[in-house]
Amino acid sequence: MDQVNNISQKRNRESVIWRYRRMIGLAIFIVAVLFSLNGSSIGSWDKYVRDASKTGDAVLLGESRQVRSDEWCVFTPMSLSQYYNHFGRTSDILRATDTDVYMVYGQCVKDWSVVFRPFQIGYLFLDPGRGLSFYWCGRLIALFLVSLEFGMLITERKHYYSVAYALMVTFAPAIQWWYCAVSFPDMLVYGQGLVLCLNGYLKTNSYRKRMLYAAVMTWLEGAYLLVLYPAWQIPFFYIFLLTGLWVIISNQSATFHWKKDIPIALASIAILGICMGLIITRSWDTIQKVMNSAYPGHRLETGGGGGALLFRYLGNLFFPYTDFNVPGNVCESSAFYDLFPLGILLSVYILIKKKRDVLTMCLLGATLALGIFVVAGFPSLLSQLTLLSQSPVKRCVVALSYANMLLVFRSASLSDIGSKISQKWYILPAMGLLALGVAWLANACLYRLYFTPMIGILCALALLCAYLSIWHDKTFCIIMCILCLIMGATVNPIRMGVRDITEENSLAQAITGITREDGKSVYMVAQISCFIDEMLASRSTQYALRTETGFNYSDENGSWLDPYIADLRNYIIELIRELYDMGFDEVVLADVMHPVGATVQTAEGETIKAKFLYTREMSYEPDPVTAICGFAVYVANELKDKPGLLSIYADSPQALVRNNEDSGQNAVLFMKIYDRVFYRTDRYTYTYNLQDMEGSVPYGNVHDRFVPVVINLIPHDNSSWVYIEQIAEE
Repeated sequence: MDQVNNISQKRNRESVIWRYRRMIGLAIFIVAVLFSLNGSSIGSWDKYVRDASKTGDAVLLGESRQVRSDEWCVFTPMSLSQYYNHFGRTSDILRATDTDVYMVYGQCVKDWSVVFRPFQIGYLFLDPGRGLSFYWCGRLIALFLVSLEFGMLITERKHYYSVAYALMVTFAPAIQWWYCAVSFPDMLVYGQGLVLCLNGYLKTNSYRKRMLYAAVMTWLEGAYLLVLYPAWQIPFFYIFLLTGLWVIISNQSATFHWKKDIPIALASIAILGICMGLIITRSWDTIQKVMNSAYPGHRLETGGGGGALLFRYLGNLFFPYTDFNVPGNVCESSAFYDLFPLGILLSVYILIKKKRDVLTMCLLGATLALGIFVVAGFPSLLSQLTLLSQSPVKRCVVALSYANMLLVFRSASLSDIGSKISQKWYILPAMGLLALGVAWLANACLYRLYFTPMIGILCALALLCAYLSIWHDKTFCIIMCILCLIMGATVNPIRMGVRDITEENSLAQAITGITREDGKSVYMVAQISCFIDEMLASRSTQYALRTETGFNYSDENGSWLDPYIADLRNYIIELIRELYDMGFDEVVLADVMHPVGATVQTAEGETIKAKFLYTREMSYEPDPVTAICGFAVYVANELKDKPGLLSIYADSPQALVRNNEDSGQNAVLFMKIYDRVFYRTDRYTYTYNLQDMEGSVPYGNVHDRFVPVVINLIPHDNSSWVYIEQIAEE
């Protein structure tokens, strides 16, 4: 009797938790925001802006992830910068010129259009720490709750499977490693929410509720469109589209009145069109610039070659704990833990042996279509027609792993599937062999260097447990929940606020207090590498410096460019003008030199001094001094009307006082035609004599016009310098 009572009490507790799940989620969200809890890796700035006086760390659990630089170094600082920009649609903080921060960068703005980015609204009325918490925790809790409801839909309201599915989505490695980039969690909230609203619309006969569902769907559609990351939006769209098709087919008997439903649909389309039209019109210049760029504007992907990536989910289990020898990096290698190819095998069995389940067919169709694109590729025309031309294989395979995971949960949740398959004696050994085969393929194709014996064995055992437990719903769900918490919940740290970086850091306070006489708080300097450019030399080979054998010359510094090319000189001049237009106060020309000690190898393997061929025909014998000093004079003459300072590097002690016949530099000449001469020093030491420079300065003060670039040592004899702090490797 006592045992029966205990079971009854347990079920009652579970029932209460389930009934009030949304209120519980809201309560957790409020507490998290009150305590400014977030998962940002912004603490990584400590490595670069150390504060010796700081004794504590705001990270409560876990560690900041340096690899998440697009979050802590780019996106989160951009978000916090909006507090100093009054949340305007354009900002001159990011690039020292007006920049559209809403459309491409996806930042919070004080404008009606922020409704399509609801998780950023907290920034408008909360301090930076709580605003970040609102953004971070709001998305996490919303993703879990929406995924829970979506899991209920696809598993026919089976609670265990729904909870496991929600956790597997929320703490999927792909979600957590990309959490604050490209609005990935938001996209899944909006996509799943659309399917749920469509289902709610069709199931109710109340047109008041239908208008409400239509309004929410219109909002979600706009939010999904403004994620603005087609590499994932497009393949995920097909998954949600086919799931929505299943919802429509499943509700064929739903009430439909064309006099009411069609006006609702037309009104929704009109409202969405007007809103998107206004947003696009205001950001049209930005959109045009992006579309005319090489990436992502002219992206044309045809897929193919991604067969090995189907197994990369297996290594995700230990990414939070060790990333040594991970192919690429942990972010690029992350996926949904989809148990491939288990979902496909189970769905095929269901369709052959059990029944024609429409959702299974839709998901299998999406999986096969995306799988063909990833493994074999599409013809160029088909790729463009389906818009998958905007999705590289390494991104599309993440959507494929999500579709596979949906197949697993749908197949496993269908009644009696487990008991019927498990009755066959050969199934268990077959599943064991399949798991071991997948582990072997993952090791052979991707993780040969990453899988130590211990990691490889544990990953294989985890997969084996998941495969063999598929017959028992509770066991399978518990195992999947444990795995997702191991591989996903430990990715990002739990930290409290951002004050330790933005306000309590003494260096940040000192920088905040700097204000120039002209009112600008930052002196902007841009540096251009003139004659070492790996990308330009490889993409526009006519600019490359070539040896007499016709090969492009490169060394440990990179690929070198031909200093005599007039187009190259004019290209650099245009870059300088553009930098001034962007608001930079000074432009410094670096690597204005000829290769020093250049050597090449003969066919016999002998190392000899390199001789170069120049594209320009000359009546005299070319030499480094003529090339480099000629370039320096030409650029300086063309930029006499410059609005800011123009400076140049000298790279050797000899060049400070006379011609360097090897590099071609001459700081005596540079001082006559440039505003300042920069000079790199060695770490902890000075490799120059300031007195030697005094005779080379025809006007002004040597202390202001000669700028040493020092490392870990502040000069005692200069009023101007560039200080670089190098942290010793432990």
